[in-house]
Amino acid sequence: LDNRRIPVNEEERRSRVGPIPYFGANGIQGCIDDFLFDEPLILMAEDGGNFEQFATRPIAYQISGKSWVNNHAHVLRAACGFDQQFVFYSLEHKDVTPFIKGGTRSKLNQFELRQIEILTPPLPKQRKIASILTTVDSLIEQTEALIEKYRRVKQGMMADLLSRGVDSDGKLRPTQQQAPELYKQSELGWIPRQWDVDQLNGVLDRIIDYRGKTPTKTETGVPLITAKNVRMGFIDAEPREFINERDYETWMTRGIPRKGDVLFTTEA
Repeated sequence: LDNRRIPVNEEERRSRVGPIPYFGANGIQGCIDDFLFDEPLILMAEDGGNFEQFATRPIAYQISGKSWVNNHAHVLRAACGFDQQFVFYSLEHKDVTPFIKGGTRSKLNQFELRQIEILTPPLPKQRKIASILTTVDSLIEQTEALIEKYRRVKQGMMADLLSRGVDSDGKLRPTQQQAPELYKQSELGWIPRQWDVDQLNGVLDRIIDYRGKTPTKTETGVPLITAKNVRMGFIDAEPREFINERDYETWMTRGIPRKGDVLFTTEA
């Protein structure tokens, strides 16, 4: 349904804010005051998609209800005799890189999109497979909601524990407003009287800081971790890059990372 797409620039959208979601290549881009579609649809990135990271990041997503779609996403509806959920799951993490046109911005043109092949079992099988995957997606969403809840709880606990500490009974100290005699002023604000303030340099055993030209990437070898792999609290293996053993030995001249070391990105 690409012929029904209409792009609206950001400046115009600011003057047309409304309740209708405005979608682009990888999800909602804002809201607008009118709609182009009002049905369940599959959107698949035309440009700016996660084509190279298809295994870990979706290249297609589903929408329903009233919506507006710009020209950075293909708009798909399953034909009669095919289950739309099944078609979506067949595309969500599909490797379409052979169909991508190069240039400054990778693009999946409509002509190439139409050439992509998917398996099509009989319709009852499509529906059964889609039902199973929908159930799994629902469980994932519930789990992610629970993880986000505990992440917020942890953030709150960290804020309290790292600014107030615990008493001799292992309980959280009262706040400075509740017990001012337990606190003192410092460069970082109010802190417990028994605590000190130190520069980070004074509490670290070592800092391995390499600045220079990145070694040539290879297909296999020693895994290369860059700022793109560092996430909040964990390392994401994608994008997966490598350097050869020789470059590793000459590159890491300031020390080799050990298990338990903290990675801190120096740039976004």
